[in-house]
Amino acid sequence: MNRRKFIATTAIGALAAPTLLAKATPAPGTVTPVGKLVHDCGLPGQGRDSGAFPAHPNGIRLSRDRFLLLYATRGWRGVDEDRSIIYQVRAGAFNGLVLKEGLLEATADDWDPLGDGSKYFKQQGSPSGFGVPKGAVIGGRPAPHANLFVLRWYQLARPFSGPNRVERPLAEASVKLEAQTLHTRWMHVRLNEAENDIEVLDPPSVLRAPGFAGDDRIAERTNQSRVQPVPFNDTATEWLDQFSVGWPDKEQPEAAGPVAAKFRYNPARHRYEWVQTGPRFFPAGLEAIEGSMIRLSDSWAMYARPHKDAGLPLLWVRMDDPFSRSARKVLAQPRPGQPTVRGPVDVYRCADGRIRVFSGARELSPYANRRHPLYCWEADPAADFALSRRQVVFDILATDRQIRPESEPIADMCKLLPHSGGSSQWIAHRFRTESIDFLRERPASTNPEPQFRVSPAVSDHEREAHGIYLARLDYGESHPDPWTFSPTRAT
Repeated sequence: MNRRKFIATTAIGALAAPTLLAKATPAPGTVTPVGKLVHDCGLPGQGRDSGAFPAHPNGIRLSRDRFLLLYATRGWRGVDEDRSIIYQVRAGAFNGLVLKEGLLEATADDWDPLGDGSKYFKQQGSPSGFGVPKGAVIGGRPAPHANLFVLRWYQLARPFSGPNRVERPLAEASVKLEAQTLHTRWMHVRLNEAENDIEVLDPPSVLRAPGFAGDDRIAERTNQSRVQPVPFNDTATEWLDQFSVGWPDKEQPEAAGPVAAKFRYNPARHRYEWVQTGPRFFPAGLEAIEGSMIRLSDSWAMYARPHKDAGLPLLWVRMDDPFSRSARKVLAQPRPGQPTVRGPVDVYRCADGRIRVFSGARELSPYANRRHPLYCWEADPAADFALSRRQVVFDILATDRQIRPESEPIADMCKLLPHSGGSSQWIAHRFRTESIDFLRERPASTNPEPQFRVSPAVSDHEREAHGIYLARLDYGESHPDPWTFSPTRAT
């Protein structure tokens, strides 16, 4: 990595914590924007000099004081031009010093997934992961599955509409190709002995669902959640996630939307395996897409994003067992105080036990923008997940007058990074614009969006603003580390 690029990529994030600590202590539950965390990728052929910027952040904890930041790069040659999957091993915190930046899987412009000689763009994004940190102790004993991690991301093929132009995602050719090629990539890794890099245990491969014949390609038609999976049991040998799958529900063939997916540690193989798949959460006629799982005190909650033209709020299902067909309650209708969802939504149970929702809201935005500003709400599961205490996580138009409203700024893909003890927790999100390399006319929509029917080409200043940003959630009191570690040996 070029030294100048390394410093530019890491310095802002590494200085964020001291800057915040120097200020007055915020009120409990306050979200404070910090600044840019990752401006550029320092790997050859993956950064701004190759027309790409960091986006799609996520992260998991590797050990007591090592943290893995994941992200996908993104380009300006078309809508959703998600490119390569990158990782950073950081010391001390998610905004700590970068010890290693590496490539998990590169994009390509000459990908031939169908084996017919065609050349497509390899689109990859939304990396996530799970696993027990190195050195963790569970039940008073060293966890046998500690330092084993699963990393995942989606992958699909996109056609080109011309030189240096990726076809629109909703164009007929793109939709058809996605149906043939969309799948989830996964791999097992561990933190190395020196704790300055990860070691690949299994190279990336296509994730297959259980219960299908070995030659049945339908088992590969999956798309994992953007939000990190959560432990399903006290020993964290089982993890729960929410998947979109490409096969019909046998008992509800007309139902669409996500399902629960359970991964279990296999001690004989020292690997995780997909072992159980649940039924569709939502009834037929409801087009639910991305979402994830929230553990409640006495049950589980599953949320999902409705189609942007549905005019619905965030969708919720409350169940005792995510793999049962009986739901306690389905919330899928407009309700007072619930903004209409027209973009990505990310929901987490935070270290203080509260559930927080991160998204945009056109009807609340001072710019009539469905994805800007980025807001944070608290959701009350005892009151049908009623939202309160709305805060602004990120609003670039309030601070940077060179960002044009007509470029349609977007702040989304918000991730609450895992808590490691203490009185605060980090939030990472991306910033981009709808504007890309060239002027484009936006198609008409059945709802009052987009606000601007023509997106101008992105400006140089707007390009520089693109990247991964950091915010901090302060709790006002310390909360314990969710993991217990072996005592540190004296040197």
